[in-house]
Amino acid sequence: MIRYAGGEWAALFEASVGKFGIFGTKIYSQYQTYGLSDGVLDLWLLLDGDRAVGAVSRLDGTVTLAADAAADADELAAFLAAVGCRSYEGERALCERVNAVIRGGLRSSRILRWGGRSAPADARPAAAAPCADGVPPGTAAPAEDLGAVYALLCAADPAFAARTDYVAWLTEVSHKRRHGLADIYILKVDERIVSTIGIYFKDASRAILAGLATDPACRGRGYARRMMAHATNAALAQGLEPWLLTAEDGIAAFHRACGYEDAGLWSKGNFRESSL
Repeated sequence: MIRYAGGEWAALFEASVGKFGIFGTKIYSQYQTYGLSDGVLDLWLLLDGDRAVGAVSRLDGTVTLAADAAADADELAAFLAAVGCRSYEGERALCERVNAVIRGGLRSSRILRWGGRSAPADARPAAAAPCADGVPPGTAAPAEDLGAVYALLCAADPAFAARTDYVAWLTEVSHKRRHGLADIYILKVDERIVSTIGIYFKDASRAILAGLATDPACRGRGYARRMMAHATNAALAQGLEPWLLTAEDGIAAFHRACGYEDAGLWSKGNFRESSL
């Protein structure tokens, strides 16, 4: 059974969504950012009787799925068709169950989480040493100019530039920062921003790091590794467990070197009109 996560179901949604893994964290963060009243975000609960077994969000045309093994894949696939879904994302096991019904296409990559004590000693984050002005050249700090962050993200990843509207990105990230829902960091060298990273999604126990980018002209100098350590340290300081969703398998080796370990797979799926 699937119900809109408002009204009588709102309390159950808030109490349950964080239990459904890393994508539950993402859905909860979307809820904290947009709520249910402005028409930007749609949220639903997956129910088994009166028990929540999953959650679904729809934002900017992408559906995010988070559920346990009790979720009905046939019902979920039919629901996606009914709401006009064209793409969806979630943990691979759940996406594979849905894809077996809709016969679309899946592409997958890795989920990683901070390895804590198992991380190599040189990968464990530590606070930067202070100096006279508090923010020495080459030290990560909170971003002041989000426009400059967006420009760096575009320069580092042309695919990001092609798919991301500046005004929409700036509006969302600004709102999240004002309300403590995201933290964006930069690293400057000689007053030039050379690298960035952020904590873009949070719930009560997890933080999802994303948006790691280094100026193409400044790569190979250890800046990305330093930013990973800084963002990991910032998440831990907030009492949150750091997690990552890699965009492709090749990036996972870098993240493992930064102290992260494999925690599963996630997938993006395409929904064809003729699937059902």
